[in-house]
Amino acid sequence: MLYKIKIEGWKDYIKDPWNKLDFVINITILPSFIMFFTTDVNFLFLTILRLGRVFKFLRFFKYIPNIEHLMRGIKRALKSSIFVIIAFFIYMFIISILSCFLYKGILPEHFQDPLVSLYSIFKIFTIEGWYEIPELIAQKSNAQIAFFSKIYFIFLLLSGGVCGLSLINAIFVDELVADNNDELEKKVDKILKLLEEKDKD
Repeated sequence: MLYKIKIEGWKDYIKDPWNKLDFVINITILPSFIMFFTTDVNFLFLTILRLGRVFKFLRFFKYIPNIEHLMRGIKRALKSSIFVIIAFFIYMFIISILSCFLYKGILPEHFQDPLVSLYSIFKIFTIEGWYEIPELIAQKSNAQIAFFSKIYFIFLLLSGGVCGLSLINAIFVDELVADNNDELEKKVDKILKLLEEKDKD
């Protein structure tokens, strides 16, 4: 770090985001050198921060063709879908509180408090082993509660796992490829103008 600062100068050095990362890591782990002189203080945990340098491999992404175009698409897609994502998480949080109220007495390992319930609902929304929770509830309750639970979790699966996540994916992908659609529309417009000019001639 010091060598690069000497060669490039401080202003040029600090302009590079990767140099900023390197600078922060090096400054943060400086107290760990005290361990060479005393055993009273243990700063060994700070040396783990050196793993942050692994993120430098991300700089190779700049060699991917059209990476700037791709990154612009991702930023635009995130901006367009952010409100849908927030609404989805609010819906998931409301459902987790309701599920906690309904099932914390029956299945506390999954619904003992809103945070644990939130994780359980998230697992259901990802359609990963969603049937396991209602099956456990059915084993620990009567037939009426078991039937209601299966209907309830099927509704959650369809509303959050199928409709909710599909909507987010659709908006994200649509905005991601919007640039390509715009370019195609421009090319089609140019072709139509050329055809109109030929017809006039």
